[in-house]
Amino acid sequence: MIIHKTDLRKICFFVIMLSMNTTLKIQSRGTITLPKKIRESLSLKVGDFLSVNLKDRKITVEPVKKDEDLQKDILSSLQDIKNGNFITFSSSKEMRAKLK
Repeated sequence: MIIHKTDLRKICFFVIMLSMNTTLKIQSRGTITLPKKIRESLSLKVGDFLSVNLKDRKITVEPVKKDEDLQKDILSSLQDIKNGNFITFSSSKEMRAKLK
């Protein structure tokens, strides 16, 4: 299995989120504030869009990629592969060991 640099960021965020337990309070007009640690780990800035979904009484919130951001990520990933900047592993145990 090959992991690209952008995917590695997502995996690291997931690991951070597994150890993060946050309760948010709904403010006036239904607003919530995402903790700084979450905003920074996802590189969210003022004006970015989030997709909010409700399914089985669970809310999921995900950043929405802009076309130019997606294009940059794809080009960056291709350059990483070309430069050999990726890791390979055959199991989740091996992946965790290599990420340490």
